[in-house]
Amino acid sequence: MWPNDKPTMIEQLHIDIFGEIDGQIFHELYIRVHWLHTKWTQYSTLFRSKEGTRLFKSIAPQFFHTLITVLLDDLILHVARITDPPGKRAQENVTVQMLPNMISDDHTKQLVQTELNHIKQRIGPIREWRNKVVAHVDLTTALIDPGLDDLPTVEDIEFIIERIDRIFNHLYREHDYQISFDAMPSLVGEIKQFIRHLRQGTGKG
Repeated sequence: MWPNDKPTMIEQLHIDIFGEIDGQIFHELYIRVHWLHTKWTQYSTLFRSKEGTRLFKSIAPQFFHTLITVLLDDLILHVARITDPPGKRAQENVTVQMLPNMISDDHTKQLVQTELNHIKQRIGPIREWRNKVVAHVDLTTALIDPGLDDLPTVEDIEFIIERIDRIFNHLYREHDYQISFDAMPSLVGEIKQFIRHLRQGTGKG
């Protein structure tokens, strides 16, 4: 938010809950979680059905293979970034790991910390793939030996997103609010319409 801008309704809600400074930080995190859900909805609606995958392979296999790779790489970057350690004062990160320090209620803090522990147990392959393959090209990984204990899976990404959702639900519930990131019917509708047009245009409908 620029100095002279008025906060949006949802941003003002976050400021009311957490205070001026923490509310703005939380709102930045909220924006990034919402954007993560937008990407996830696009990926899952397009590529998590066998019918859609068969259609794309029959029309333009190289193009859709590139598209699915780009979307997955971006999801891996986003999930790793939003769950990174908060860093130090010289280089602080906007991440869900900041949240326990912003929560005053002990019960809610414990619930959030439990979800963060679940994330930490599952995030390893995603973070390693981000560090060695997507964000950087690790020399040993690229030329000699991949050296990766586990490859990240779509299920890993989905698990992390679900845990982030639970964290936000705990925080909103404490203040008697409820916000769902899953309600994106217009986006899903656009994608399904796109698929229908593909079928009709190629005679595969």
